[in-house]
Amino acid sequence: MSKKFIAIFILTVLVLSTVVIGGNTLPQGSVAAENLSVDEHHLISATGTGTIQAIPDIAYVSFGIQAENRDASAAMEEMSLQANAIINALKEREIKEEDIKTTGLSLVPVYRWDKETGKSILDYYRASESFRVKCTVNNAGAILTCAGENGANIIHGISFDISNREELKLEAIKKAMDNAKAQAEISLDGTRYVVTGIKTISIGSILDQTRGIDIAFAGKDAENIEIPVEGGMLTIQATVQVIYTFD
Repeated sequence: MSKKFIAIFILTVLVLSTVVIGGNTLPQGSVAAENLSVDEHHLISATGTGTIQAIPDIAYVSFGIQAENRDASAAMEEMSLQANAIINALKEREIKEEDIKTTGLSLVPVYRWDKETGKSILDYYRASESFRVKCTVNNAGAILTCAGENGANIIHGISFDISNREELKLEAIKKAMDNAKAQAEISLDGTRYVVTGIKTISIGSILDQTRGIDIAFAGKDAENIEIPVEGGMLTIQATVQVIYTFD
């Protein structure tokens, strides 16, 4: 091989082994900036909240019956008679059977401490059954009165709900998105930048708890008294986390 050919080969290898940008030689193995995949957008993160308030149209009335007797069977029979009387009275008020739900049923022995013997002695049995009745808010007071008049001696309380809850959840999310976008736009106010799109959206927690109230109830003392019930307002709140692009 001639010396002239060897010299040309070596010169070619040296040229291919370097990259020159703006007169500067990059070290071997470096990558020029224009070969990188670059995201041309700027990013901005915003957390938005949306709140919807609505008047509840559904009430859940919870109450129970307790019967006590030294004989277990007698306690259960007495409790059952009272329960049937209440159910029949509710049906007469046009409460549907599927809207009356048994939520608890128990028979427990009750003991007392005998000081003379130093032992626990069976005193009596307590039979109990709990119900939850679905009705309109306007009818909740009448349901409580009906239960009291027909043997209920425990009132657990009332909780309220709304029939179009899922629709209101979506509306709350929409308001949260509007709120997040407004935050992103106002943060760019006075600059040359504008929001150009959305990179990611994350829907956070949705607060949609039913509202409940406790009621003290004294059995027969509530007879012939229409108990006033007001549902107040229910609040549904959604949170979103949005990452926007801007240029």
